[in-house]
Amino acid sequence: MDKFLKNPYRFYFPLALLCLLYGSALWVQAGVLKIGDLPIQEHAFVFFGGFLFFSINGFALTAVPQFTKSSHLTLGEFLIGASLSILSLIFFKINLFGYFWLSVVIGWLFLMSFFFRRFKNKNENENPPYSFIFVFNGILLGFLGSLFLALAAYDFTQFAEIERWGKVFFYDGMVTSFVLGVGIRLIPGIWGFNSIVQSQKKLYERDRPFLTVVPKSIY
Repeated sequence: MDKFLKNPYRFYFPLALLCLLYGSALWVQAGVLKIGDLPIQEHAFVFFGGFLFFSINGFALTAVPQFTKSSHLTLGEFLIGASLSILSLIFFKINLFGYFWLSVVIGWLFLMSFFFRRFKNKNENENPPYSFIFVFNGILLGFLGSLFLALAAYDFTQFAEIERWGKVFFYDGMVTSFVLGVGIRLIPGIWGFNSIVQSQKKLYERDRPFLTVVPKSIY
């Protein structure tokens, strides 16, 4: 259990891989075996609400305590997150898509609460990379998108209009935000542009409020 608490990705990444394989198998079933209709909606749900969401959780719950030098996941937090994840898969499998998206909504609230407590109690004066403002934006878009999709699944006739926005926020906005938030920091380092990495660090590794170290161009 200690391994899961210190490295939550050990729990979330296998779930993400399971969703990825299942979402891909749906197309094999329809396209190769000619069983059922094209699984467009089901694939989107399990890929974005499962694979991507679990991947984000695994990365965030593992990385945030490390760069804030704060406490790892507690047993209670792990049990809450794990329960929400397993419930979402159960709801998906039995076609209760409203409850599926509701569990994702609660999952975002759990993740936001985790972020807030760890940043509030961080033991380092340094800030996370300023590009992480896109990560926070991705969490907000993911929360709003899953909320809109949950409402549409609950009563489509009343919330049909916001379902479109839910898909845009969750499928496009959230993904783009996370790619920018993580990529702006990691890609220069991976490609060996050390001068860019060092210039970035000079801006955000300072004892100042996070929002004040974000360059105006990023806003």
